[in-house]
Amino acid sequence: MKYIERKISCVFRNSHSFFDSVFKEFHIGRGQMHYFMYIVNHGNGLSQDEITHALEIDKATTARALKNLEDNGYIERKSDEKDKRIKRVFLTKKGADIKDELKKAAEVWEEKVTHGIEEEKMEIFLDVLDKMKENMIKQKKKEGVD
Repeated sequence: MKYIERKISCVFRNSHSFFDSVFKEFHIGRGQMHYFMYIVNHGNGLSQDEITHALEIDKATTARALKNLEDNGYIERKSDEKDKRIKRVFLTKKGADIKDELKKAAEVWEEKVTHGIEEEKMEIFLDVLDKMKENMIKQKKKEGVD
């Protein structure tokens, strides 16, 4: 046994510790940081549904995370002009003011975690992770697990 889950869990926990320390001063919790960074990296005007599907997280969790970011003044949600049921997400000035600092922190983390690993090995690793994710999704569907 190669202890895949344990190793993935260790990387996950350590990355959360790193990002918790970076985002703490901005009062952005780990539940919101992925959403904030997705908006930063993919631009203003995305719908909540687009963010939900891209991050592969349920709608209720997305709504709560975005509400927290909105309550802290980092984003605002506006109804789509053509379809009022669609909520579009935009960084506020406060969000825009911190985006470069947080983006730099993410780059630093990636440099640290991939230090000493050849680029082609990273590409293979990411392909393997994608395949593992696909396998898990297929298995969940097969078992009727949501």
